[in-house]
Formats: sequence, C-alpha cells, structure tokens
Amino acid sequence: MNPIRPSDTTTHPALTPHPRTAHPLNACDKEPIHQIAAVQTFGALIKLNRDWSIAHRSVNCCAVLGLEDLPAVGTKLADLFTTNAMNALQASLAKLGSGSEVGRIFGIGLIGEGTLFDCAVHCLGERIVIEFESHNPDEFVNHLSLISPMIAQLEAINEVDKLCTTAARIVRTTLGYDRVMVYKFHEDESGEVIAEDARGDLEPYLGLRYPRTDIPQQARALLVRNRVRVIAGIEAPAAAIEPALAFGNRPLDMSLSVLRTHSDVHLRYLRNMVVRATLTISILRQGKLWGLISCHHTQPKVPSFSLRTVAETLGQMLYLILDRMLIDQPERLRSRGRELFNQLMVNFADGASLHRNLAMLEVVLQMTYEIARERQRAQEQQELLIAELNHRVRNILNLIRSLVSQSRHDAISVESLAAVIGGRIAALASAHDNITR
Repeated sequence: MNPIRPSDTTTHPALTPHPRTAHPLNACDKEPIHQIAAVQTFGALIKLNRDWSIAHRSVNCCAVLGLEDLPAVGTKLADLFTTNAMNALQASLAKLGSGSEVGRIFGIGLIGEGTLFDCAVHCLGERIVIEFESHNPDEFVNHLSLISPMIAQLEAINEVDKLCTTAARIVRTTLGYDRVMVYKFHEDESGEVIAEDARGDLEPYLGLRYPRTDIPQQARALLVRNRVRVIAGIEAPAAAIEPALAFGNRPLDMSLSVLRTHSDVHLRYLRNMVVRATLTISILRQGKLWGLISCHHTQPKVPSFSLRTVAETLGQMLYLILDRMLIDQPERLRSRGRELFNQLMVNFADGASLHRNLAMLEVVLQMTYEIARERQRAQEQQELLIAELNHRVRNILNLIRSLVSQSRHDAISVESLAAVIGGRIAALASAHDNITR
C-alpha cells in the first residue's frame, strides 16, 4: 500500500501527460477505453513481437528500470533482461491458456542485481505484453499470509447479505481504502450498493441504486476480462506508449493491461464524487458480471501488485461461495415446501380451520410451481450447453487434425513441425477468442 509520491509522477521528463481526446458524457458507450495507448506511471510496459523483440514500450521504461536511454524498437529483450528473467517470463507465458489469463511473477530481478520487480505477462494476438513495477519483499510475505484467514472468515457464512458485508469489511481492512462497497447488478443492468464499509465521516451509500448507464457496455466487457482495475491517482500524468499505433495503423489493444490508464469521462465522474483513487474487483458468476467490489479513496493510493492479487483471489473466492449459496437456494426452497406440506397435513388431521389450510395449500402450490419452473430452466440450459460443447469439441478436433496434416509439408524436422503446429494452434486460439467476444 504505497501512496504515490510526487517524484514518481512529475519529475522525470519522460513522464509527460498523455494527450487525450475530450468526450462528452453522453458518448461514454462509444469511448474506446481499451485503446488508450498509455499506462499509469507506478509501472511500465513493454510489448514484444513473437521473436521477443520490442514492438512498443511506455516512455517511462528507462526511469522504472533505471536505464539511461529508452530501448529502441526492434531491440531484443534478451539484450536488456537477464537470462534468469527471460527464462522466468517464458515459463510463465508457457503456462497460460488462451483467453484472458495473465501470468504473475513476484520479486524478480530483470536487469541484474538490485531492484526487484513484480511482473504481469500475457499474450494478445501475436504480441507478448510484459508489465512491471517495483517489488517490496517485506510486504509480499505479509500479503501471502492474508489469504487463508480471509477464506476462513467467508466460508463460515451461509447468507448472501452477511457474506457481502463481511467481504466489504475484509477488503477495507486489508487494502486500507476510505470506502468499500459491494455493488450488485440487477437483470436490467442497473446496480445497487448491497454492502458497505466506510470511514465514519463519509456519507453512506448503502442501498443506493444506480442506472445501467453508469457503467457503459465496453467497461462491463473489460471488467469480465480484467478482474482487478486500479486507478492510483486521477490527477497523475500518464506515460505514453510508443509507437502509439500497431501494424497497419491499428490502435493498440490494452484490454488485459494491469497498468492501463483511464478515460476522461470516468475521471470527471470520480471528481464529481470527490474520489482521487479507486480499485475495482469484479465478481463473476457463470461468466457474467454479477457485481463489483468498489474501493474509493480521497487521496492518491496504489496497493502493491501482490496485494492487488490477494484482492483478486478474494473476489474469486467470493464468487465460489456465492455460487454455492445461489445453487443451494432451490434445495432450501424444496425443504421449506416439505415443511409446509407436513404442517398442512397435521392441521388437517387436527381439524384446523379450512380457511387457513386453503391459504397454506396456495403457498405450497406456488412454491411447487416455482421449483418445477426452476428445474426445467436449469435442465434446458444444461442440455443447450452440452450440445454446444459437443459441437465445439468436434470442430476443434477436426481443425487440429487438419493443422497437423497441413503442417507436415512445411516442416523439415520434428522441432520445426512442433513449432509450426504450435504457432497455428495459437493463431486458432486467438481467432476463437475474437469470435467469442
């Protein structure tokens, strides 16, 4: 939990404010927030070609790494980073599947002895993205010890409201923000603050409802893919990425970046709320956005990468417990129905009033109807998913068989055959991700 210091953001000549385009507030649904070619300055970014040569880099790389000059485009990363760092980065990348996975490496020396870094690494199309920020070894050990007690507190709870209230308290205690809210989305995509833990002098937001337009659609899509989003300081300048455009003059895709800078529209929104720093943790259920844990602070603030990873783990644990509770709800409903039915039979046997027993029968029938409808809906969804899964698996197996067959003619050795097949499967995975989105 390191506050931003002025020297981190204003004294180095490379850290110049990134030029932005002003957007009217009613255009937020159209703002390309995933294509802002700049990063927050508590870390730096390097984007690589598949041969591990530099394609893009943030202009603050030299300041963060302690280099005299900004590495030139085309420079091999191995000319800058140590062999151990290269091996660790490549091993982390090899463990990732397709989709929105981000590898994490903590406490690694990138350019030799001395400063240690925390790194996030991911693939995006044909590019490899590496982001890095300073590592604090003392904090890292403490952060690892937080996970088990947090999980123990949450697992003992069996009510949604109490679970969310406890989660808000744990997050605020752990991260130290002035306000932490658990925000749930309704079917119409509007949101409601269902739990809150805040500083005593702040106006409570618990129970407030917000329209769906407060979070535009492209922001919701990013929250599904990138589950922890930090804004360290709304007034801090951004470090531009150069070149600002990809091959073919296409905008850079920053969807999975942990350092991606922020939109002007959102900054104005935060200023109106007198908020200077935020952290958002997505709560997903069945691949969809169920809610958010939203943290607000009245001063600039940036939790370390390890602490943000703990926060993400908490969000995933919260999702698992919520999912268990919501799945168990039909069973609890059936149990309650059986209790009412047994009570109804006892009352009939005892000669209780007919009027009260018609009332009870109506309740039982209504609950039985709801249970049957829920069961039918779940069965239809399961059958649809199984059919879709079978179809996709057959298609993927046929494609892989074709790739292997075609790749034989392009290879001159076992190693080159493996490389050709691996590259084509990676391209297939990338295409699949684009189709899914």
